[in-house]
Amino acid sequence: MALRFDGETEVAVAKPVYDLEERLAVFAARIVVYVNRMPGNIAGRYYAGQLLRSGGSPALHYGESQAAESNDDFIHKCKIALKDVEGIAGQSAHSEALQADAR
Repeated sequence: MALRFDGETEVAVAKPVYDLEERLAVFAARIVVYVNRMPGNIAGRYYAGQLLRSGGSPALHYGESQAAESNDDFIHKCKIALKDVEGIAGQSAHSEALQADAR
């Protein structure tokens, strides 16, 4: 809870919770939906497989970071998860182009 001053009194305001693990799980589920819409040709299947394999990886790496043995280990595992997310962004750009060509 956060406190906010409304001019006369302090009012308790619920702050939104940003659960990264939950957000990464939702991201992985959205990747599955996205992959199911990709073309069924050779290139589509190739990129679909790549996205599907890497789509759940950030959530798994972040989950591992929660059991880190040190701060350095936690940071390292979070960096791996971030690198996975950045890689997915590049792969999705390829698949967007592929879907545009398929239309």
